[in-house]
Amino acid sequence: MPFDATRFVVSRSLIEREGVSQSDATRLAIVPSIVQMPLVQSVVLAQAIGRREAPTETPAPSPTDTPQGQTLVPKVVGEKYADAVKLLKLAHLQVEPEIAPEWAKTLEVSAQKPEEGVDAAVGDRVTVTLSSPKAEVPGVTDRTYFAALVELADKGLCGVPHEREPVPESNWTVDAQEPAEGDEVLRGTTVTLTLAQDDGQDQRG
Repeated sequence: MPFDATRFVVSRSLIEREGVSQSDATRLAIVPSIVQMPLVQSVVLAQAIGRREAPTETPAPSPTDTPQGQTLVPKVVGEKYADAVKLLKLAHLQVEPEIAPEWAKTLEVSAQKPEEGVDAAVGDRVTVTLSSPKAEVPGVTDRTYFAALVELADKGLCGVPHEREPVPESNWTVDAQEPAEGDEVLRGTTVTLTLAQDDGQDQRG
C-alpha cells in the first residue's frame, strides 16, 4: 500500500503526545500513514493507538478503618471513566453503567451516587453520570494544514477540509476555521478548515 511520509510524521507526533516512547511511536505510526486511508481517519487512528499504548499508572489503594465487608466510596467525579472504574475496583466496588472500552478514555464522570466518603458494602455499585469533556478551540489560521491537524488533535478535536481532502503538500495553509478560535466545544468536535495555497487561491475540489 502507498506510504505517505507527511502522514507518518504527523501520526508519530500524535502518538508521542500520549506518552509513548519515540521508538514505539515510530513503529506504531506506520499504519495511519497509508494514503488509501482518509486523512481524518488517519489522525483519529493515530490518537487511538497512542492512548492505547500509553503507559498508565495504577493508583495505590488508601488504607481505611472501615469494618470487614465495608468500604469507603472514593471520589470519582472529574475522572475519566476508565480511571473511575480503576478507583472503584480498588475499593471493591462496581460501576454503573458499564460502557464499551473504546469510550472509556473520552467520557468524564460529572456526578456519582453514593457520594465520596460514604460507607458501602463490598461489591456495591456506584452509579456515575457521564459527560464528554469540553475543549477550547485553538486558532489555527495561517498554520499549515498538517500543523493545524496536530494542534487540533492535541485538544481532542478533529480538523477536516471545507471541501474535498487536498493532496498533502506543504504549501496548503488554513485561511479560515469554523468553529472560531476561543469557542468552547465538546471534545471530538469537527473543526472545518478552509484551505488556501501560497498564491492565495482558496482550495477547490
